[in-house]
Amino acid sequence: MMIRRSVTVLFTFAVVLSLAPAEAVAQSGDRTMPMRTPDGYPDVSGIFTFRTLTPFERPQQFEGQETLSEEEAPRLRRRSGPV
Repeated sequence: MMIRRSVTVLFTFAVVLSLAPAEAVAQSGDRTMPMRTPDGYPDVSGIFTFRTLTPFERPQQFEGQETLSEEEAPRLRRRSGPV
């Protein structure tokens, strides 16, 4: 019984070990670099939709503010409507 279990464990280990290199070789070696802007930063230009509640940039009316005041928050919530 003990020998049979040892053989089973050894066989399972051998199968797993033999398949590991095949999986590593199967991975693509695609080394393409993302497009860059002329100054070297990643190019994030593309098509953006506005199907989110979070704006892409901070609106000018909130420039310099870290948070909304107690009066601004309910007014903005009423203006934006139900979510």
